[in-house]
Amino acid sequence: MVAADLYITIATPGAVGVEVRPPSNVVVTTGKLRGPQGQQGPQGIPGVDGGSAFYREFIKASPGVEWVVNHGLGRYPNVHIFNASNIQVMPDSVTHLSVNEYVVTFIAALAGRAISS
Repeated sequence: MVAADLYITIATPGAVGVEVRPPSNVVVTTGKLRGPQGQQGPQGIPGVDGGSAFYREFIKASPGVEWVVNHGLGRYPNVHIFNASNIQVMPDSVTHLSVNEYVVTFIAALAGRAISS
């Protein structure tokens, strides 16, 4: 516990002001109290290259119920499918075979494109 000076001011009857003054060797801050900055942490893992390898587009010109897409991104990407009229559609399934390849299946044959991102 730190001793402090307490000042009470009576300006007019019924109006009381209170002020607490800490000793001069105590630092008072508002908000969160902070200590000295610590040492820098370890380097994080590298991120994905932001160049052209960020996404791949696969085009299926002839209709098919199964598309085998080899995207070569080296990871399991998000998959977005668009029909030949450029309308986004939901396939029956998307099965990732590896970090570079997946299979898209449809109930009916479809032509269009797959975006891997």
